[in-house]
Amino acid sequence: MKRLGSLLLCLLLSTNLLAQGTTNQVSKPPKPQLFLSLNNRTIDFGRQDVFASKTDTLMAWQGKITDAASKSYAPYVTIGEVVVSLVRDSRRVGFVSLANGTGSIASLAAQARSGDRYVIQLDKITAETRNGVKETIDLQPVYLVSIRL
Repeated sequence: MKRLGSLLLCLLLSTNLLAQGTTNQVSKPPKPQLFLSLNNRTIDFGRQDVFASKTDTLMAWQGKITDAASKSYAPYVTIGEVVVSLVRDSRRVGFVSLANGTGSIASLAAQARSGDRYVIQLDKITAETRNGVKETIDLQPVYLVSIRL
């Protein structure tokens, strides 16, 4: 009887562990391609030099899943928060947080000088599956945009 109880306990534990192992094997969301627009002008980060001007006051980020193998995800991603810092030499002059990846950076543009930089960090990027489930993408990219007056 004692042996049967031990066998039953082992069987129960192994079944439980197998069930947990199969539910944790969820595919990770694919890496999205991210796009920045300043005053409705798309910035190409593939170029050598990326510049913004002091008159660029409206920033908008968009993300798109371009991986052909990711048929289980909606084509666009949601960017939850963007932190834009104005950096002069090696110190931060100011920053703004943009909810949903879009907003005004006019307060930073008013303080900007030639040679300053925007350091932009994207947080809380989520992708939606075709079933409507939102999954967080483990990615916090940081971009650097120089300012020219």
